[in-house]
Amino acid sequence: MSVFAGVDVGGTKSAAVLIDDRGEVLARDWHEHGAARVDDLPALVVDAVDRVLARHGDGREAVARYGVSVAGLVRSDQSTLANSAKIRVTDLDLGGALRARLGRPVVVENDATATLYGHLRHSGAGPSGTGAAADVTLLVTLGTGTGGAIVAGGRPLIGAHGFAAEFGHVLVDPDDARRCLCGAPGCVENYASGRGVQEMARLDPPPAASRAALGIADDAPLGSPDIVRLAELGDAWALALLDRAGRMLGRALTILCIALDPGEVVIGGSFGHAARRWLLPAARAEMSARWPFPAHRAIPPLAVDAIGPYAAAIGAALLSRTAHLEKGPA
Repeated sequence: MSVFAGVDVGGTKSAAVLIDDRGEVLARDWHEHGAARVDDLPALVVDAVDRVLARHGDGREAVARYGVSVAGLVRSDQSTLANSAKIRVTDLDLGGALRARLGRPVVVENDATATLYGHLRHSGAGPSGTGAAADVTLLVTLGTGTGGAIVAGGRPLIGAHGFAAEFGHVLVDPDDARRCLCGAPGCVENYASGRGVQEMARLDPPPAASRAALGIADDAPLGSPDIVRLAELGDAWALALLDRAGRMLGRALTILCIALDPGEVVIGGSFGHAARRWLLPAARAEMSARWPFPAHRAIPPLAVDAIGPYAAAIGAALLSRTAHLEKGPA
């Protein structure tokens, strides 16, 4: 039996899985590295691989091929990380560096593309290359940042440079002078992401009662998990913050749907899953208020991805499995 490993690296965590040659998950591991900067990204990936292998009782020799998903711009060679603002890495041949350390071929892909690949495989909808040319599915990942992916006609849309579907940088508020990590102002990532809600919380601090509900000191910054916990408690400040995030997400989705006419919009990412109860209704309400030609085209269904927080790691492992089946050992 062949074993494939997938690792997903985000701004604050790494998630890893092992799958077999049928695509079944054999083991998984989640690790919060908690840093906005990763000084040695290849070492972080190798550590994640070793942890998940230990959980299954295997060594590296058991792995036929590796897949890595990362939050950032991945070139079409599926090896080079051109830029990741979340972990401050540029022009790194991540696939080459990992192959030198792991001794096996490595496929590197954007985390949102890997997530959508995993979601569609899990749901039995592809991507297989056999979908109708008109079939379009959008994925928006809400994690530390905001990412995206498109499948059209059963195939991921990669773009001329491998950078298609950077949905986090759709302009939703031209009057907001704050600069996103990409360098532009008004991006939806400044609102609908873990980093975005934390920034909004810093600019509009919670009342004392909200902090008291969590036992958080007056001068301590709030993270996105704190905001979600407050929303679960019915805190009005947190609910208003997540409503704003969801409505900005709805603005971005309206623009994307006008351009691409998808049959489905999937929301993924750890923050997307955690805050879906509030983000999705607010996004749909904003889309309803802005939707063009409502008599002729319905708003597409909005749903969270079918796998969960490990979706990108599973998608990366599945991509490595597909590469192995197509190319064989290398």
